[in-house]
Formats: sequence, structure tokens, C-alpha cells
Amino acid sequence: MKNKSLKKINYHNAIIPESVSQYAKQPLYIIISLWCQQQKKWVNRNDIAQAFSMPERRASFQLSYILSRPNYIHFRSRLQTQPGMRHPCNEIWVERVIIESMKNKTKSSYLPDTKSRRTIMGSYRSRVGNGMSGSKDVWQTLVMMRSAKAEGGDE
Repeated sequence: MKNKSLKKINYHNAIIPESVSQYAKQPLYIIISLWCQQQKKWVNRNDIAQAFSMPERRASFQLSYILSRPNYIHFRSRLQTQPGMRHPCNEIWVERVIIESMKNKTKSSYLPDTKSRRTIMGSYRSRVGNGMSGSKDVWQTLVMMRSAKAEGGDE
């Protein structure tokens, strides 16, 4: 299989296989997922590292990123212990990759950014009551009761 080197801007010296080179404008994890789908077999980080000429550690990071994107990539995963290795490694079998065009991306709902707004600290921020809600005049009532006792005690 021939490899085709692309612009090294987004891929940091990764070499993209020619079979998925038409998706060069997509993120690297999508390209790797499409390549895995073409393999039609269980793929691990070593296979990805060899096909994309990247370090195994980086291939492992890409594999974990793929595993955290089940909305865009439909896959099966398993832990497989290979001969001569102490620890099991993740393997995936990619069944389908959903590619969304950047132009067609729209937000489904607007969620305001509440963290950037300045808020008043205290019970208003956490919406936890302080035991005084609904009793606005409690303090004045207590003061009046105390002053009534004090006036009655002096007599």
C-alpha cells in the first residue's frame, strides 16, 4: 500500500495512506477511523502507528479519542492480550463513520454561557436556600419581640 504525505500543518508529520487521502481536510481521528473501517478487521495502536508512520504513543492517543466519540464513529471495542505483552491493549472494529461538513454544522439549541457572566456570590449562585426565604420580616419580628421583653422586664 502506497502512502501519500500531506501538508504537515494539522497532522504533525503523520503520513496519510493513499486510500484515505481524499479526506485530508477532515480531523486526523476521522481519517484514522475511515482507514480502520476499510481494514474490516480488529485494529490496534500498533497497526495505526505503522500505517500512519506515527509513534505508538500518539496512535494510542488517537485510538482513545476515537473511543470517546461514539456519536460520530460506530465501532466495537475489546481488550486483547497479545503474546509477549503483559498488559492488554484496546482493539477496535469500525463499522461506520459519520462525516459532517463544517459548512453544514449548526447549533441545535442555544445554551447561554453562564460562567462568563458576573454573579453575586452566596445563596443566589447555588440556588440553595439559607432558611430565610419567604420570611422577609423575621428579623424585624425578632427585634420587636426582644424589645418588648426588654421593656416588660424593666417595669
